[in-house]
Amino acid sequence: MKTNRPSVFQVIRADSTSETIAWVPLITIILLYFSEMLDFTNLLWISTGISILSAVGLFFRYRKIGSIFEDNIEVSATVTEVYVPPRGAFTSRHVDFTYEFQGEKYQLRDSVSESNKQVKSLVVGQVVTVVLDRNNPKHALIKELFLGEK
Repeated sequence: MKTNRPSVFQVIRADSTSETIAWVPLITIILLYFSEMLDFTNLLWISTGISILSAVGLFFRYRKIGSIFEDNIEVSATVTEVYVPPRGAFTSRHVDFTYEFQGEKYQLRDSVSESNKQVKSLVVGQVVTVVLDRNNPKHALIKELFLGEK
């Protein structure tokens, strides 16, 4: 059975944690380069170490999100809030939604990457599809934000 698992790039675009992890090495290298406190060899070692740690973090985040999609447990959810901060604000986008699974109601907030344009198309009251973690139904992701489907 084929599952609709998002690619690494779709995860980075949709998930704010993954996007942050992906940007950390580049930002660190730029900051260290312009700080002029380190010689090139130390800069290379530090940036390599941070890049490896970021790659490991992104790998585990991708596996976690991928496993939720592989479980392929989909339910309908209702969007209860869509927050897109004004440009330059130091807060992240998020979408609040509610759903019911096996007789229990859940209310979640999904932090969304700044580069995810799909969030602007969501409106309060809209019914969306969420995918759930089989072992922990409190962990759910809005399918449309990751796969771009409606």
